[in-house]
Amino acid sequence: MRTLDDAVSLLWERAADRLTLKELDSLTGSTDEAILMAQNLARTCGNLGALVGDDETGGWLREPEDVSALLYGIQNQVQMIHTLAWLGERARCRADDLLGWTAQAQCDARGRRAQP
Repeated sequence: MRTLDDAVSLLWERAADRLTLKELDSLTGSTDEAILMAQNLARTCGNLGALVGDDETGGWLREPEDVSALLYGIQNQVQMIHTLAWLGERARCRADDLLGWTAQAQCDARGRRAQP
């Protein structure tokens, strides 16, 4: 396994058909967590951009290793956000299937969830 996606995908494949509705419901919360993480990462990147823009001397991003470490950290966060969103969506679909919902009922429910 090379990535977090690979690990979570393998675990999902092995466990998906054994999870209860309650367990699936708790996993669907990972979508909400992914949304919060994406918002936080966007704020962080915006703040970093402001810091770099105001830094006339190059500050802490002078060394290539510093830039590399920052970008790898952002990459890891984006990968985790993607994995959480993927897991939440798979759990939601599996729960809908267990409930015997038709495709139209699933779309209607998703539409209701998306409304504020």
